[in-house]
Amino acid sequence: MATNKRKAVISEKREKARRRSEDARLAALQDFDIFDSEPDVEFEGLVQIAAHLCDAPIGLIVFSDGNRQWIKASVGWSAPALKSAASSGQSILLSQDIQILDDSGKDGTFRKTPFYAADKNLRFYVGVPLLAGDCLPLGMLCVLDYKPRSLKNSQRTALRAVADQVMTLLNRRKDQQRLHSVIDSVPDIFMILAGDGTIGFLNDQATTFLGCGKAEGIGRHLVEMPVFKGEPALASKFSEV
Repeated sequence: MATNKRKAVISEKREKARRRSEDARLAALQDFDIFDSEPDVEFEGLVQIAAHLCDAPIGLIVFSDGNRQWIKASVGWSAPALKSAASSGQSILLSQDIQILDDSGKDGTFRKTPFYAADKNLRFYVGVPLLAGDCLPLGMLCVLDYKPRSLKNSQRTALRAVADQVMTLLNRRKDQQRLHSVIDSVPDIFMILAGDGTIGFLNDQATTFLGCGKAEGIGRHLVEMPVFKGEPALASKFSEV
């Protein structure tokens, strides 16, 4: 009887620790604000490098919030959106260590992952964790193939380096978002212009002044803005301020 109670106490403590860890992981993931973000050529370039390093047809950057698996970037992947993984498959996506399944078609765990559910012809998987502070796994840099295979140590090392670059991009993106948020809170008009007058950044006050949204203004020339319509000389003077 005492043994059963002790086991129950230990189990409860482990569950509480797991929940605290998952809460911290989800908070970190939310802080990066990556879900449903726009496509990014830098992330896409990294998955292409990862697939090339393994001479494999598929590369993915996947993030998981426990209920949803979201693909930030991919190459060679044409299957539908990933479905939620079973608990055993979820452990692969949220591992703190590199995961390699040399013959995925014979592995029961891999068959429960969203990858196999989307394409049952897959036979190889390698996933390198994308770790935030305190080694919190946000998702995986993945490479998949349709034939069983193995990886050299040099390939594993190179994939870890690519995963580190993914996290560098994520941290840079987060810092930029915070900076833009601060600039948006400034009551003055703030713009970043290239030497030829092309708009690189606008804060909220600048969009009101120019009469356009951020998406409409960034990348266009100042003279094209509604406020300067028919006044190219005025736009030129403004850009010199």
